[in-house]
This record gives sequence, C-alpha cells and structure tokens, in this order.
Amino acid sequence: MCIRDRYKADEEYGHDKLKCEEYLYKVADRTQFPFIIFRLPDVIGPFDDTSRYWSYLIWIRNSMLKPVELDEESYTRKLSFVYSEDVSDMIVKIVTQVEEKWVLDALNNSYHLAFAEAPTVYEFMERMARTLFVECNYRKMVSSKRIFYPSVHCGNLSIAKAKQILNWEPKPMEDAMEQTTAFFINAEDKNLYPPEEKAAVAKFKTGS
Repeated sequence: MCIRDRYKADEEYGHDKLKCEEYLYKVADRTQFPFIIFRLPDVIGPFDDTSRYWSYLIWIRNSMLKPVELDEESYTRKLSFVYSEDVSDMIVKIVTQVEEKWVLDALNNSYHLAFAEAPTVYEFMERMARTLFVECNYRKMVSSKRIFYPSVHCGNLSIAKAKQILNWEPKPMEDAMEQTTAFFINAEDKNLYPPEEKAAVAKFKTGS
C-alpha cells in the first residue's frame, strides 16, 4: 500500500477534499477559473452541529460524577481549531473586495485558517471549563473512544501564509470559546434546538 492509500484509509474525507484541490489546480490555467481554498481544522462556534463542543460542555459540568476521559496524547499533542465566524468573516471580506489587489494576489492557492493558539485536548478542556466557571475532573486512560477532538489528524497548522497573504487575524481563542459556550448555554436555557441538544446529550452518554 502506497503512502497515499494509507492516508486515504485513515482519513477518507480529507483525501476526497485533497482530490478536489488537485483538480482545481490542474484545470485552473486551462479554464481560468479562479479559486481560493481554505483548509480548516476542527471548527467551533455558534450552530456547530457536530455535537462535539456541546457534549463536552455537558460532560464538564457533570465531570465530578463522570470524569472526562483523556489519554496520554491528550496531554502532549498540540492541535489546531478555528472559529466559524472568523472563517465566515474572511469569506465575506474576499467576496466584497474581489477586485482588490490583495484578493487577486491570493487567488489559486490554499490557506490554513486556525487560531494562533494550539492547545492540547487537556488545555482545551481547561479553557472550556473556565468559560463555565467550573473545575473539570479527569480520568486518564491508556486509550479511549470517548475523546471527541481531534476529528482530523493533521496536527496543528501553520497560519503564517494566511496571515501574510490574507491578513488573517483570528479572534483570540478564549474570546471565541466564551462566545461559543454562551451560545450553547442560551440554547439549553431557552430550548432552542431540541434535536441538536438531544444529539449532544447522547454523545455525552455513549461517546458516539
């Protein structure tokens, strides 16, 4: 099995996205079709429908009875995250300034978008707990299927290119997490999204 096939086996979704990128690069000169590609790590923010962030909010608040499970890698491996509203703001900025030189210079290229900070899962949980004004209790495991981050396995991303060419200026992670937590707590208090809340509770209980 070649290295590309191994990557496909590990991350088929990412492999399919890479094929789309390669196709765009292949036909760009012939078709004169302009594009900008954003490569995103795990996304947090309002309306996140993966249940990951919301289920961790539930778990952390119940961690004295049911400790949050972490493995060794959760304490050592640095990860990237990105805030959904930062990404949407970047898209709006490009679309509304499409004739500007900086946009034209940015065309036909790929960019990593992420926070400047790259926490471990443990550090991310601690930040989340602070947004809830609670302490989180942990259980260290050799391995666990109940660790919801990362959902992709690329590690932490360099945003140097995006900062240089796109003037990417992500919100501080702490501010984004405070806003994300406030969104989901408000959703709980007002029963705004019952199906999504049910899915988050189920993920907390079962890990899937």
